Amino acid sequence: MCTLTFGTASLCSAVIGLLLAGGCAAGTAKESGGLGPARTTVSAITVEPDSADLGFGESLSFTAQAHLSDGSTTAASVVWTATGGSVSPAGVYTAGNSSGNYHVIAVDTSGLADTSIVTVLPTSPTLAAIQVTPTSAALQPGETQQFTAAGLLSDGSSSAVSVNWSATGGTVTAGGLYTAGASIGSFQVIAAQQGGLLADTALVTITIPPPTLTAVLLTPPTANLQFRQSQQFSAVGQLSDGSTTALPLTWTATGGTVSATGRYTAGNTAGTFRVIAAAAGGLADTSTITITAPTITAVVVTPATASLVSGARQQFTATATLSNGTTQPNPSVTWTATGGSISTAGLYTAGSTAGNFRVIAASANGKADTSTVTITTQTPTITTVAVTPATASLASGATQQFTATATLSNGTTQPNPSVTWSATGGTINTAGLYTAGGTAGSFRVIAALSTGGSLADTADVSITPAGARTYSTNFPLTENPISEGGRWINGFTAGIDWSDVATKPGMAYGPQRSGFYNDPTALLTGTWGPDQRVTAVIAGTANGSCGEEVELRLRSAISGHNNRGYEVTFKNSTDPNNTYLIIVKWNGAFSDFTYIFDQRGDSKFFIQPGDVISATIVGNLISVYKNGTLVGQVADNAFTTGQPGIGFSFDTSAAGCSSAGSQFGYSAVTA
Repeated sequence: MCTLTFGTASLCSAVIGLLLAGGCAAGTAKESGGLGPARTTVSAITVEPDSADLGFGESLSFTAQAHLSDGSTTAASVVWTATGGSVSPAGVYTAGNSSGNYHVIAVDTSGLADTSIVTVLPTSPTLAAIQVTPTSAALQPGETQQFTAAGLLSDGSSSAVSVNWSATGGTVTAGGLYTAGASIGSFQVIAAQQGGLLADTALVTITIPPPTLTAVLLTPPTANLQFRQSQQFSAVGQLSDGSTTALPLTWTATGGTVSATGRYTAGNTAGTFRVIAAAAGGLADTSTITITAPTITAVVVTPATASLVSGARQQFTATATLSNGTTQPNPSVTWTATGGSISTAGLYTAGSTAGNFRVIAASANGKADTSTVTITTQTPTITTVAVTPATASLASGATQQFTATATLSNGTTQPNPSVTWSATGGTINTAGLYTAGGTAGSFRVIAALSTGGSLADTADVSITPAGARTYSTNFPLTENPISEGGRWINGFTAGIDWSDVATKPGMAYGPQRSGFYNDPTALLTGTWGPDQRVTAVIAGTANGSCGEEVELRLRSAISGHNNRGYEVTFKNSTDPNNTYLIIVKWNGAFSDFTYIFDQRGDSKFFIQPGDVISATIVGNLISVYKNGTLVGQVADNAFTTGQPGIGFSFDTSAAGCSSAGSQFGYSAVTA
């Protein structure tokens, strides 16, 4: 009969098969035929410990003991099985993750078995590590960083943990607030478990921040300048660490101009002004500039010496050197002189007494200069001869009285000097009376000084066939447009796109409507031969900045939206070097013209009130004269018929020029 003892009756069925396979073990061994001592057999198996409490995942080593029939025990060779976990061949049981009561079973080869009860309970997690947050920080000296510490438990969760804080490179409070010190480098913040060995470390990097721009420093802070003087300014950036640096700047100024490099040039207005240097971001600095008018430090009279005969004249000029280093031509000075007289403009006239004398120019502040004048009483000589009139237009057979005037070496003039008259295109008597011949064209009258030498002058004579059309006027009426009894047609009235010429007593002028090219233009009416001459006397005053022009027209015609013919143009300028003479042909439509002659910048084209200009066309040759001297000539075959006329032009859009047309023009015209 078998006796089985199990820790739990519910497992009997699990081991019955094992017991049956091995048969029942008798409590007492059979004697072998009754011969010899009794054989020792295993009577029971016991598992130790017989019970245990384990947490999830915990392990425990079990052993099996065999109880022998002689009452002794020995280690049993068993096969281990288990529930609720796993058991190794050596009997090491590892609990699973489900709570409950489970079994560890040992069965030997004879079928004897025993069971131990294992109670599996949830395991309380243990502190596995300390974690500091953040793991690293970059700070500047004096900045703070809050660090925190958490406990990482064995089950993967986290919990609060009590730590002791320590640090290098700065200080840390008991609450983990770190304050960076003044030294740069890499440092640590450490959280260590109170009462334990666990700890964690965060890395702290302390750096010094790059300096920032805090101000712009402009030098010099003040400057005192006179008109047109300059001052170099410079500026640097003031940084937060106390150093300075160069930086890009925007320069602005009042009362003058300032370059991109900070060089300021004072204007011509006295007062207090500013120079400003501004950096990106709005930082700027300002210097104060006081500008005062320069004073005269010296006066220089030119020429320094002069030799004159009695009655001769010498123009003296004064130049001032100013306190700002510049010079001023023609300053306000008081002229005085000995040995003769001097005008307020510095024109000296030598007296009748020979000797050495002085011309003095003195400024209001007492600065002065003196020129020496040597006067002699020698007999003056003729230096030039001038023929009047310089030009004449005559019909065949007509006469013109010419006269000669000599200019003497003492600056005076002598009427009717002894001259020899000669002429082309006609005859001239010894008294200068010229009679036009029968051939049309351009000719000359010459007066040569009879006493020898090469002194002479020439007048130009234009001869038209007898009965040829002529017209002369000195503009006695006030008209807009000019008519003079129907003798003129006008650019706007007849041509639509151009402007009309107007007159006031003693002057014809051009009230231009707008812009360029719609020049005030007037042509003489009637039928005119192909060979033409127009002569005009300059009148009025040029502005100099309005682009004023005076014009003579040859072989021209005007009709609606059509203007053709030749136009001779002088620039009416105040600057002898800013002049020109141009000849264009108008081809019909508004602003459609072609340059056929264009010369600029020559003082021979400079015209002033009283100058006489004329233009002729004979055949295909256009000739232009100023005061009887040929100044331009060109050939063109475009037009063979038309009428003579006059015109003007100026820029109405320029500042102050809207009414400039009434300020200049012609005082007389002959065609």
